[in-house]
Formats: sequence, C-alpha cells, structure tokens
Amino acid sequence: MEFLYRVPVARGRTVKLFVDDELSARFAARVIQGVTHEAGVLPHFVRAAGVARGFLDIGCHVGWYACVAAVVRSRLRIALVDPEPRCLAMAERNLRLNDSVEGRSFLCAATDRVGHRIMAFAPDGDTLLGKLAAIDDPARPGVAVNTKTVDSIVEELNWHPDLIKIDVEGEELATLHGMSGVLRTRPTLFIEVHGHDGGALGRAAVDILRGHGYRILAIDKSGSLPPRVISDTEGIPPGESVLLAEPGSPRSY
Repeated sequence: MEFLYRVPVARGRTVKLFVDDELSARFAARVIQGVTHEAGVLPHFVRAAGVARGFLDIGCHVGWYACVAAVVRSRLRIALVDPEPRCLAMAERNLRLNDSVEGRSFLCAATDRVGHRIMAFAPDGDTLLGKLAAIDDPARPGVAVNTKTVDSIVEELNWHPDLIKIDVEGEELATLHGMSGVLRTRPTLFIEVHGHDGGALGRAAVDILRGHGYRILAIDKSGSLPPRVISDTEGIPPGESVLLAEPGSPRSY
C-alpha cells in the first residue's frame, strides 16, 4: 500500500514523500510511525546540502536524501543511482513531488567495474537491504543488474558532484576503488558502514579516504551517540554508522 507523508527536515522545510510498504516495509514503517530516517545524520547532511552545487545519491532507494537535498538547496543538480527499477522510479517521483527539476537517473549498481552482477535481497524481499552477491553465489535468490563505476557515471553526467552519499550494503570499498578520479575533485562524502564485521570495511574505507586528504567523522545513524572524529588509532564504532568525509581539517562538531 502506498502512502504520502510530509516530513519536517530543517529550517521550516518539509519533504513530501511517497512510501510503499510493499516496496520497503522497514522504511515505510519508520515514516508512518513518525521516526526520522537516520536522524543522527540528517543535520550534518542538511548543512552539507545547503552549500552544494551537485549531489550524487548512490543507492538512492526511494530518494529520501535526494529529496532532503532538493528542499534545502533549490536548483541543485541531482543524480540518482540504484539497481532496483521500482526504487529508482519511486525516487524520481519523489523528486518531482519536491519540485526538483535538475534530476538524472542511472539504473545500475555502483562498484569497481562496468559490467553485470547479481543483486540479492533479504528473504522477505525488502529492497532496503538489496546487496550485490558473487555472480555464482547460490545462497540467495537475485536478479542480474548492470554495474558502473562512479567515475563512469560522473563522466556521463558531464558535471562534478561536490556532495555524494554512498549506501551500497557492503560494496563501499569497491565503490571507492571505482571513483578515484572523482575523489581527486574532493567532494564531501556520506558513506554508510557497518561494524558487524569488526569494522574491517570501515577501517579500509578510512584508509582510502585519508590517502586522498580527507578528515572523517563517524556519525551514529540513530543519533543516540555523539559524533566522533576518527583518529589514526581509532576504529569504526560497533553497529551502523555513517562516515562524513570532508577535505582538509574536520570542523568543530
């Protein structure tokens, strides 16, 4: 079933959002219950979007962050990337609902090479948890999807995003390896990472970003814990976090 909601985000701005409990039961339940999606990340993202010129939403799902960016920053160039056609269509629809006229869409998964992979979903089919699997992995059912690198996507865009969100369910390193050219332009990055693997992926992502001169803040998605600047000796906090990576010295948070 489909619902239309209005979600306050910042400075009196409100995002209008279609959600579908068949497309993504988890996301829809949060919105219906009045729970702000990733409330700990939102104020940091609003600040970054407020000064952005172009936003690339990798793993856009139904377009939550793209819509937030659109209402915070008028006339912002926005590009959506998602391998699930129903999600991409809903994200496009939600952008139009929020008066965005600068959108571009890519039906693909972002990784380290151009080609094809298998996209596997959670047993209940929830698209929020779609994940690239090895092409010969029989563990979970899936569908073949196109893959592109972020560098190839930006080349097609013909403009350089200065704000990028990455939510790719375990493909963070491959995605970063596929955007070495884009990283040289030093965009601000929001990257979702998971601590359930001992933080190995997150630490490896931090190493790549440090090599490009970034300073990194770990943000608890729920907002239950204060943000933490990641030093050379600290790992990623357990659980789910979003890394905010900005060029140069970290701001005061």
